[in-house]
Amino acid sequence: ATNAYPEGITSGPGGNLWVTLANVSDQPKTQIGSINPTTKQLNVIQLTGPQGQGNLGGITTDSSGDLWFLDIPSSLVEEYNPSTQAFHEKSLPADDGALGDIVYGPNQAIWVANPGTHALDEVNTQTLAVTPFTAPNGLQPNGLAVGPDNALWFTTGTATIGRFDPATSTFQAFTVPNSNSVTDGITAGPNSLLYFTATGVDAIDAIGVITPAGSASSISEFPIPSVDFFFGESGLSHGITAGADGNVWFTLTPSKEEIGSFNPTTKAINVFTDANDPNG
Repeated sequence: ATNAYPEGITSGPGGNLWVTLANVSDQPKTQIGSINPTTKQLNVIQLTGPQGQGNLGGITTDSSGDLWFLDIPSSLVEEYNPSTQAFHEKSLPADDGALGDIVYGPNQAIWVANPGTHALDEVNTQTLAVTPFTAPNGLQPNGLAVGPDNALWFTTGTATIGRFDPATSTFQAFTVPNSNSVTDGITAGPNSLLYFTATGVDAIDAIGVITPAGSASSISEFPIPSVDFFFGESGLSHGITAGADGNVWFTLTPSKEEIGSFNPTTKAINVFTDANDPNG
């Protein structure tokens, strides 16, 4: 994986984890990798034919085992079949090449958060046809997750969480308790709830919990007490996912090489510092 670093990650075919590799070389190069969870070995696959720059972002797996991922600067959604090595790509509506998360979800479709166009893009997995749904009030979908209610929930980079119901094509917006929060990552998790990360310049980092109930949905936030916060710094809590141990796990970036866990039952938050981090 020369001149590249891992970006998105998903469970996929062969019982492997699959990652996108963000290209940092001067030459366009589209690479993904498979990781054997037993051996921890990374197998890098360089794809031939993509028209993008190779700066890949999120990745997801559909029900047939095909991998879907984003080339962010080129505003492309790309499909790869690991069994046949077949590859397809499709341009997305774009503004300055800004793309957020990608998930497989309702209508057996691929969904892309497109903050640049203030929309959620539905990609038909058979025809690659793209149908955009524009969010109201200037909301910019960024983080994206399929909720237990089969709706799409998204973060916006503001103190607002959005919900989109594909069955009715309607949007809803919910304000998080801390009006200074910047919402980022989001995931479905234990107890049929959703969880998100929230941060912001000179705001307290927190893990948010959403109880989905349509218009009666409620949101709580739990501060991350162990984060060393510096005046003017932002973007500490970032990615988030549900772990096999029943906890919700999150990353802390950019200045801290740490990960944290949130216990949905006790609400306890623990932060773990990378032992190899000289600043830790």
